[in-house]
Amino acid sequence: MRRYLNQRSDQFPTTVTKRLMMYALNRELEYYDMPEVRQIVRGAAPGNYKFADLIIGIVNSDAFRRQGPEAPPKGGKTPPTKVASTVLEK
Repeated sequence: MRRYLNQRSDQFPTTVTKRLMMYALNRELEYYDMPEVRQIVRGAAPGNYKFADLIIGIVNSDAFRRQGPEAPPKGGKTPPTKVASTVLEK
């Protein structure tokens, strides 16, 4: 395993970046996301693939920045939002 990781030093950061992007985007990655993943990993390489560099790359990526809210349902009425800080009385 060490030999493999030494041969392909970008393999582990690439896998971590893909998993973090899936979490950040709340969807599976598609083929069109891979150039951005590779760009993030290349950008983190000079800093020895620091976790913070990967996170900053993901946050600054077009895929993360261009995601928006879900489209409102047809009929124009939006469902009520849930608030995590609401305290229920007994």
